[in-house]
Amino acid sequence: MHITSHRLGEIEKEMEKLGDRAEGEISCKYGTVYVLKQITALRKEIPGVLAAKEIEHIHGMRVAMRRLRSALPLFPLCFPGKRIRGWRSGLRKTARALGEARDIDVQIEFLMEYLSLLKSGKPTGNQALLPVVIPEKSPLIVFRPGWSSLSIKYRHLVRSLQSFFSRARGYLDRNKKKEGDSGSRTSPVPQPDLIPGVECILFRKIQKRARLQKKVEKAIWQLEKDGLIGDLERYLRRYGRKRQRSPEASREIFATAFLSVSFRIDELLIIGESLEDPGKISEHHATRIAVKQLRYILEVWRNLFKDAIGQEIETLKRLQDLLGDLHDCDVWIAYLPEFLKEEEQRCNAFFGNDDHFKTLIPGIEAFARDRKERREQLHEIALTTWRELAFTQFWDGLRDKLLLSLVTQGEGPIRIGLVSNIAGATSALCQVLDDSHSRGTTLILNAGDALGSPRASREVIGILRKEGIVSVAGDKDRRSPSGGGGDTLKAASRRAQPKIARRFFRALPSSLRLSLRGKSIFLTHGSPDMPGGYVDRNTPKEELCRHARETHASVIISGHSCYPYSRQVCGTLFVNPGSVGRVEEDASPATYAILEIGPGEDVTVYHHEIATGPAGINAGISPNSPPILTEPAEGSRKTPLKKGNDPGP
Repeated sequence: MHITSHRLGEIEKEMEKLGDRAEGEISCKYGTVYVLKQITALRKEIPGVLAAKEIEHIHGMRVAMRRLRSALPLFPLCFPGKRIRGWRSGLRKTARALGEARDIDVQIEFLMEYLSLLKSGKPTGNQALLPVVIPEKSPLIVFRPGWSSLSIKYRHLVRSLQSFFSRARGYLDRNKKKEGDSGSRTSPVPQPDLIPGVECILFRKIQKRARLQKKVEKAIWQLEKDGLIGDLERYLRRYGRKRQRSPEASREIFATAFLSVSFRIDELLIIGESLEDPGKISEHHATRIAVKQLRYILEVWRNLFKDAIGQEIETLKRLQDLLGDLHDCDVWIAYLPEFLKEEEQRCNAFFGNDDHFKTLIPGIEAFARDRKERREQLHEIALTTWRELAFTQFWDGLRDKLLLSLVTQGEGPIRIGLVSNIAGATSALCQVLDDSHSRGTTLILNAGDALGSPRASREVIGILRKEGIVSVAGDKDRRSPSGGGGDTLKAASRRAQPKIARRFFRALPSSLRLSLRGKSIFLTHGSPDMPGGYVDRNTPKEELCRHARETHASVIISGHSCYPYSRQVCGTLFVNPGSVGRVEEDASPATYAILEIGPGEDVTVYHHEIATGPAGINAGISPNSPPILTEPAEGSRKTPLKKGNDPGP
């Protein structure tokens, strides 16, 4: 028994009733509804896939599987980690079997369309085909798929008759040539002469697809036998019944959406640089996969943003289709030379000579040239499209749109709170957040190292989720330290931390890029190119300039060193907000920073100190607290970096 559309409607109504309750609840409910919809879509396509009458059924099932696999990791605190891995692994096995069959379906459909153009005499959509040298003794033998069903005793008879009539027709045609052309052996290949070769390719593809159908059916039955879909449905039903209580919050799901999308954009931009080189074929394919993954993740959040990202999804779909056509050309270019060799061997074994094979060569070679020409055209189009997206700041605009849900908009400046090195100090963190919000911040960025003792870690994660704080993982978050003795953290095994902590920080990136009001912000824990390093007052200017060039960021925010610091070098503002929870015995007051982006896109940073109470990790202000280090912007008449003296809203 599976989830019905009526049950989906009930779950959606439950989500509406939740309103602004616990963010974790809303996030998990949202993920549950989305996953159940994809399961329903997947099951709907299974009968059509087994019937193998319409190729769109297998495509629809593959898309549903991809969306399922893309959505499950986005909700690590909602679904068990081991089960997520098991579900995704099972779906991947089935998707591979479906994928091979789907690729053949696409090739068959394309070849049928290509053949219809050849037979009708219409151009195939590319430049004119180059002339081909046809040997004078090569007979024209039309490829007949039905030959494969003939018994062996008829093969020589069929070959002899076809060869005789073909040679006779060739003799008559040569006598009709004008006298000036009689000595020429090189001439443009007429379209009909290309048909046998393309028909041969199509026939072999149809044969292979028929063999693959059994593999597809076996994969689907195995999926049903393993009970993977049923197990996922049952878990989601139980989850929907159990998750009824909800503390108040409403920001985590938007922070999760932004993190997941921004992380994928970063991956795509790195691999997408390969489009500048037409020879990096494998990297171009990886770019297509990255675009596809980003598109599917955006589709997960489409309803959350009330279709405000629909245009971006369509843009990515067009780019994905373009790169997909490019990859199809690469597949044909690599496949056809091997196909020629194999077909020559088959023809020699079948007919005893290569007369028939020679009639296939013009069509196959012409098709190979056609794909190479098309490949060149598609690469130029793809590269131009990629450059246009960068020129129009498509990627930063997408980040900006997703982040605005966490930022209060108005005509005044945008104020962003910056924290780092929380180290499990929940009381200090709460005081910092209260002070930050009182000064008008609507978005908080965390530069890592938030974990403390197991109990404190759970509380810190609750605060980060409730406040919708956008975070990266620090080196201690990755090592999962556990507390021992209040203000002292000791490295311990990951088992010392609760599961929720391990899942939460495992899902966080080590660095993240944001965009607001045209300003690119790079958030990391250590230095931009080394997670274990840090940026401080002693960092050479040359190194800072290198970070500025490599990140192309207006602001670089990092933590790790625990000391507040601000400096503007080579047009980039470097900020370290200091530490919320210091770990030294001589604890300093909690420090944080506020980044202000004005309407005129001017950027100002303010550093603040908070004397935390006895309940916090820092009991008062230490007399040995290091001064907050700031330096003015280069070439500026004013000093935009201030120390805790901004008046707030």
